[in-house]
Amino acid sequence: RRKLERQFRNIEFVVESKADANYAPCSAASVVAKVTRDRLIEEWRFSESTLQDDTASGGRSKYLNFGSGYPSDPKCKQWMEELHDPVFGYSNIVRFSWAPAKNAVEKKGVSVEFRADIDEDELQQKKGMAMFMGEKKRKRLPFFQKRKLQVVSKLTSK
Repeated sequence: RRKLERQFRNIEFVVESKADANYAPCSAASVVAKVTRDRLIEEWRFSESTLQDDTASGGRSKYLNFGSGYPSDPKCKQWMEELHDPVFGYSNIVRFSWAPAKNAVEKKGVSVEFRADIDEDELQQKKGMAMFMGEKKRKRLPFFQKRKLQVVSKLTSK
């Protein structure tokens, strides 16, 4: 609420659970969002080429047969179990900030540790320049801290 009110100073916002049951505009927005989502899913094209042409289940890719998309739906639960990849998680149709997907990746995913591509002297020099320039170090998100993921600045081939 505060974030919205900072952004839109002349508008008072009400934030409450089940607002679509109490406010007609919220109810209408909810319907529009659901219809839009359904249309996007009907026309979905995966960026992963290996998932694109699998239409073994009645002309619809098994990768799209996830039921309602709610974690309480048995079809959705089964879909999440069957299509979770231990390294990559899920295809790009899944929002990784969605709690059930996030939890599955944390519980069943392979832990990966990246080695820094930058040598220690170069790293210290960059830190010194950042302090000199007044740049504040941005705190890493817990997801990246827990997995010890680092920013990649250079790729090399062997």
